[in-house]
Amino acid sequence: MVCSSGLQIGFTRLLFAVAFGSLGGSAGCTSKTLENTVFLKAGQRAFQFQSNQVTELTLVKMNPQSGENWSLRVVRSPSDPGQWSIAQERSAQDFLDLRADSNLIVHLIDTLQTLQVLKSDITAPKETLGLAPAWLALRWTEKTSNGSRELEWQVGAPVGRTGDGNYSSTPGADAFVSSGAAHQMLDYIDKLESLRLKTWTAVEADDIDEVEWKRGGKSVFYAQREGSDWKNRQHQKLKQDVSAWLERLTHQRVQNFISRSEEGLRTVIERNPLQEVVVRDRLGREIRLLLGKKNGKLFALSSARPNGIFEVYPDAELAMSQPLSYQKSPGAQKP
Repeated sequence: MVCSSGLQIGFTRLLFAVAFGSLGGSAGCTSKTLENTVFLKAGQRAFQFQSNQVTELTLVKMNPQSGENWSLRVVRSPSDPGQWSIAQERSAQDFLDLRADSNLIVHLIDTLQTLQVLKSDITAPKETLGLAPAWLALRWTEKTSNGSRELEWQVGAPVGRTGDGNYSSTPGADAFVSSGAAHQMLDYIDKLESLRLKTWTAVEADDIDEVEWKRGGKSVFYAQREGSDWKNRQHQKLKQDVSAWLERLTHQRVQNFISRSEEGLRTVIERNPLQEVVVRDRLGREIRLLLGKKNGKLFALSSARPNGIFEVYPDAELAMSQPLSYQKSPGAQKP
């Protein structure tokens, strides 16, 4: 890239511009600089950066074999560095909920640090290597002492047999063959929804100090944590394994994310919930979990993800309604 009147932009960089409506900070020659890794040698790491200083990550996928064509940008929360969210851009304009799978994203960024160069200085035309355009392009921004810098990895066709790596490139560099856990991570991220948080409750069982289960608007079960025990309102120790129930409840997964066009489902669930669980965490924050049904399908709401509506699996109804089934007798089979 040349920052002058004769601005030059590579094809993969143009993909980022098309995907997100602008060329971003690096093309505009702001304090962000696009880091070019030009001199790569076999046996070395492809990128050197601090993973805990990465503030955003963009993925653009254009795989001619699978027909996948999507893009997404995720950003780290400045107030809670452990949380990532999906940027409100064209690619996510139909999303009600923007919560990203933070653990997945952190793990992906960590694996980018360990990406290895197996073979360098490949001079074959990039079009023959799946690099023009790249099948997948990642760009991430690292906060530095004097501003920020951007790094980019362009991923092309696989080399030979499975496990032989992929053709790769970075802006300004010849193609190289790369290998590492990052490739396995990218195989897992096979669609845009892969980056979204899949557990709909967005609450951790270990953080819950108080829980109440309601059915038909009436309280059916209540428990509060006292030390390592769970007790009722009269502070009597409960026989039920409340912790096991909460673990199952909070790990229920999303089957489908409901889009903006079906937002009317929210009213249906709120007016006539099948079940409701109200929890309070260690900070006293109240979180309401609602389960409803329409046309034979189950839908869920969580006040911890206030904008989202989630279609959930059929076993979610059983998972929410079974606190009385988790008996703490020795050797008992947990459902």
